[in-house]
Amino acid sequence: MLTNPEAIRAAVELAASAGFRGRLIARGQARAMIWRDGVLPPDAPPFLARLSYDLTTYAYALFDLGLRNREMEGDPAVSRSAFEQAAMALESVIAKGDRTGADRDFHFVIAATAYHLAHLSARAYSLLSIVGGDNNFSRIERAMGLLMRRDFIALEAEVIGFKASGIAADERLAAEIATAVDAADLVGAAEDGSDILINSVDLALTDRFFGAIATYLLALERGEAELVERCLAMLRDGLRAASELNLVPQYWAFRAAIHLLRDLWESTFHSWCRSSPPAASAPIGQRCACYCSLRCKGGRARKLTCGRPRSRPRFGPRIRAMTWWSRFRQVRARPALLSCASCVA
Repeated sequence: MLTNPEAIRAAVELAASAGFRGRLIARGQARAMIWRDGVLPPDAPPFLARLSYDLTTYAYALFDLGLRNREMEGDPAVSRSAFEQAAMALESVIAKGDRTGADRDFHFVIAATAYHLAHLSARAYSLLSIVGGDNNFSRIERAMGLLMRRDFIALEAEVIGFKASGIAADERLAAEIATAVDAADLVGAAEDGSDILINSVDLALTDRFFGAIATYLLALERGEAELVERCLAMLRDGLRAASELNLVPQYWAFRAAIHLLRDLWESTFHSWCRSSPPAASAPIGQRCACYCSLRCKGGRARKLTCGRPRSRPRFGPRIRAMTWWSRFRQVRARPALLSCASCVA
């Protein structure tokens, strides 16, 4: 196992090279161009029978390297390269592959997550649109898909519906486990009770995941980074449980969600637009005393002049139709025009 960012960089650069493993990704993409529901035309050139297996293992190995590099705070460019290559490899298998595969939708979610972490959100959205109406998603996979497609209304409804149903309540899960164990004892089942417990454990992990998502949605609404950390701590608890119980889909889902949610938070206005003015040592143009007013929703043109009303807005009536984010960008682009006199002195 690679244990430092330098070794991960070398491995990713080797795996991303054009001729790696006999141009593996190129062969997968060439097959995908003529593939239809996992079937090649009669006159198709020969492809290895294990090509899909090679592409899938290659993709998850690179995805793991990208996540590990992020966890070690390595070069972000290395992680993005690993994620892009992993997503391309998975996409070449699933986009035109067999539609009846049991794990097809899971691979779609992981591939979309890899594209998203590679900062290729449009490709992630397009990939998810292929399977948006499928019913083969698990609850966790569907929640991750809604999160990447920014459908927060549907995501909130999914979380509330699951929580309100009570199917993952502690008392109910304990009763179901006790009933299943008693029934297994009566019929002389094997000592290994993993099959008996798997459904209850999956519901418990789903409840943990949805609790984390609910906390994250609250963090988005209130702009509190502490809630994000609480959400990530809940996901880490679920990741440890899935790892100890060898639940592979849940393990990848929890691990990917940790990085996905952190990446999404770092792209929000809450992260980019701080709630307090920058320090006095900040560069000129970022020390404006009207910083907080620029973050207010529905701020009018006079808020751009540090509280000094003007008889006529500097930019004319058109500025009143601009969004607050557009005004913020204009301040960043031309700080001397809209900053306090003390800032540009």
